[in-house]
Amino acid sequence: MTTASFDVAPASAAGRLAGARLAILTTRFFDPQSISINYYIAMLLAAMADRGIRSRPRILSLDGLGERTRPVTDILLDHGFSTVTAEAQPVTLFDTESIAGALDDSDLIVTTFYDWGDHVAAARKRRAVPVVYWVPSLLHHEYVIGGRYRWSDSGAAARRQRELIRSADLLVFNSHMDRELATRYFPGIEARSCVIHPVPAYRPPYAGSSRQRTITYAGRWDPRKGIDTLIDCVFELYAADHSIRLRVLTDAPTPSGTAAMLPAVTARKLELLTRAGAVEAIPWMSRRGAYLEELSRSGVLLVPSLYDPFNIVAFDAVTLGVPSIISTFCGATEILRESATVRFLNPLDVDDWCATTKELLRADRGPASPAAANQRSEHEAQRTLEAWAGLM
Repeated sequence: MTTASFDVAPASAAGRLAGARLAILTTRFFDPQSISINYYIAMLLAAMADRGIRSRPRILSLDGLGERTRPVTDILLDHGFSTVTAEAQPVTLFDTESIAGALDDSDLIVTTFYDWGDHVAAARKRRAVPVVYWVPSLLHHEYVIGGRYRWSDSGAAARRQRELIRSADLLVFNSHMDRELATRYFPGIEARSCVIHPVPAYRPPYAGSSRQRTITYAGRWDPRKGIDTLIDCVFELYAADHSIRLRVLTDAPTPSGTAAMLPAVTARKLELLTRAGAVEAIPWMSRRGAYLEELSRSGVLLVPSLYDPFNIVAFDAVTLGVPSIISTFCGATEILRESATVRFLNPLDVDDWCATTKELLRADRGPASPAAANQRSEHEAQRTLEAWAGLM
């Protein structure tokens, strides 16, 4: 088993990766609702191009029936990366022959999704190839947080992730918090794991747009994201002020679709807010520029996650200067700072969320910091490339 090491000089990392055949296994790369996966993979490919690393990255993405909805050049250009060249292919898990061919022709396999585990294991039986598993979240901990709400194949998914965590040469976690949790579920992984915050890049610099005095939530509509606290908070604020509006950037949160996730009282609150016209559902935007513009209009962003390994939306909002309230169980707080317009709160203290939201709705916009975000993005990209090179 290879031990994770960052003792690779930048020049050496570039040399080791030059000409390397990289297989990047992901999911929903072409899907309009993909966010952190698209943003960070695009940024890493751009970082390699910026450093003159002429590798041959190939992206295989689990996208529905394998139908491409956007060309890869369009996706990368949307992030401002005009010099990046990469091959990308939508597949299903049943495309065994094409997947095997791609993996057998690779010098390094990087996977971001547990469903790839069987194909990765089969490839390693055929030949020795190092594997990086970028762990998006710990399914075992999601189940602890989610309680009674689990999808139908949750047990099988957890088993696939467990096997991939046990076999990967390098485990990459999105925060120190998530790595610490992982060591409790999977003792002994410290020597082959590291933390890299998936900070997106800002290219070209984003100018921002006019701010609206509304509450915004963006991301998965899921119990572990703290939607109980979100709904309870907005309901209390709306009861006192009928001008309050909640903008939700995600799949439309219908009361019927949410009822199974929430306590009955909270589900009823969402139903009443929706009937009153206090909830505006905005479909997720795959184009980063459009998403940042929509996020920039927020009066205040609420991120009440009960468990969130990082949360790129929170990082983006703070970078744009949007007043933000972020859960203390969100990994992004490790690299953000509290200020007059950025607060970290206990996600279960609804009273505190209500009071702080009212305060920040009256506050001015905070300072935008795209230069600092890009500097952090460059730092994390270099650490990623050095970690990959350490396995070559």
